[in-house]
Amino acid sequence: MFSKNIIHNILDGFDGIAYLTDFNTHELLYINEKLASYLNIKQKDEYARRKCHEVLQEKDCPCTFCSSKLLSLNKIHGWELYNPQLQRFFEFKESVFEAEGKKLRLKFGVDVTHLKKYIDAIEANYSREQILVNCAKAMCSEENFDYAVSSILEQIVLFFNADRSYLFEHDINLNTLIATHVYVKPQVKSFRNILSAVAQDELQEWLYQFYNGNEVYLQNVETDLDLYPELYEAFKERDIQNLLIFPICSKDKFIGIIGVDNARNNLKNKELLCTIALFVIDNLQKRKTIDTLSFINETDVLTGNYNRKKFNSVIRRLHNIQGQFGIIYVTINELKKINDTRGREYGDGLLQEVSIFLTKHFANHIYRISGDEFVIILENTAKDIFEKRVNQFMEELKFKPSMSLSVGECWGENEFIDDILQKADQIMFKRKTEYSSEKQA
Repeated sequence: MFSKNIIHNILDGFDGIAYLTDFNTHELLYINEKLASYLNIKQKDEYARRKCHEVLQEKDCPCTFCSSKLLSLNKIHGWELYNPQLQRFFEFKESVFEAEGKKLRLKFGVDVTHLKKYIDAIEANYSREQILVNCAKAMCSEENFDYAVSSILEQIVLFFNADRSYLFEHDINLNTLIATHVYVKPQVKSFRNILSAVAQDELQEWLYQFYNGNEVYLQNVETDLDLYPELYEAFKERDIQNLLIFPICSKDKFIGIIGVDNARNNLKNKELLCTIALFVIDNLQKRKTIDTLSFINETDVLTGNYNRKKFNSVIRRLHNIQGQFGIIYVTINELKKINDTRGREYGDGLLQEVSIFLTKHFANHIYRISGDEFVIILENTAKDIFEKRVNQFMEELKFKPSMSLSVGECWGENEFIDDILQKADQIMFKRKTEYSSEKQA
C-alpha cells in the first residue's frame, strides 16, 4: 500500500510519537518506534487490525474527544492532549490524505510533559512568590492588625483555591483555642457558630493533637475523623472535605493554629503555610507589643483602671456624638485627710479597694481621672439598665463602711457627652458638699 522506506523515513525517523490509521474504520496501520516503546509493544502483531482507541486509550469505542470531524483533506489540525494510559502530555499535529484509494489519518505528537511541568512549576513558584510578597505587604504596610491577618488569610485561600482559612489563638488562661480570625471566600458558607457544645469539645481535642507538631498536616474528613463524630458531622454539613493544619509556635511557645479547608490547588506546596505562619507570628508579636505599650500608657498603675489620658482620648472620640450615655462621678471623701492621718500606704489601699468595688459593678468602663476621683462612662446604655446598675451599686455601698464615697450620676439621650459629664460632676460636687456639712455639724 505504501513503501516501507516512507514508513521508516517519516514515522520512525520522527523524534516523537506517530501513527497511521484508516480514517473510516479507526484501524491502526502503523505506529512508530517511539510510540511502541511508550506502549511497551514489541511486535506488530500486538496492534495489527486493532482500533486506535483500543491500543492508545484502552477504550472499546471511539474517544469522545476524537478529532476526526474536525479534519479535512490535506489540512493540518493541531491540539494538545493528556494521555492517561501513558500519563503524559502531547502536542499533536494531524492531517488526512488519500493513498491507493483509501482515506488515511496521520498523527504526529511531541511529548511536552517535561515542558508543561516546567511551565507549571514556574507558574506555581510565581504564584507562591506573589503570595509571599502580598503577605509581606499586608504585614508591613497595614497598621490595623485584624485587617492585616484577614489579608494574609485571604492570600491563603487564593493560593490553595480553598473555601476558608482561619487563625485559632491559644488562650493561656482558658487553655482553649479560639477562632479569632476567619476569612471565607465569597459565596461560601461561614463556619462560625455551627458547632454544638459537644462538637466544640471535640474541636479542641482534635486541634490539640497538633500541639507539638512542626509540619503541615493534611486531614481528610472522610478518613481522619473517626474519633470525632460530632466534628465529622459539622464538617460534612459545610461540605468540608479536607483541611490543612499548621501549629504556630514561637520560641517553643505554642501560639495557635492556622488552617485552611477544601484546598484544591498547590497541595504539593502546602509547606507555604509554614512561611506564612512567620508573618502571622510577627503580627501577633507586634500586636502584643502594641497592646502592652497601650496598656502601660493608658492604665493607672495603682488601681489598674484607665487613667486620665485614656479618659481624654475617649471624650475626644465621643465629643461630637449625640447618643445614650450614662455617666457616674465617684470621689473618695476626705482622702487627703486619710493620707495625712493614717498614712499614704493606707490611702493607696483604700483606692485599690474602691477600684475593686467599682470594677465589680462597672467592669472596664472606669477611669481614674485624679487622685480621689473616678468616672464611669457607659455608652449606648438604656435608661432603665443604667438606673438598675446605679441602684445596685448604691445599695451595696451601704454595706461598705470602710468606703465613704460621694456619687453623682446622670443619664442622657441625644445629648453631647460633655453636657452629661458636667451634670454628673455637679451632682457629685453637691453631694460631697452635703457630706462635708454633715461632718462639721
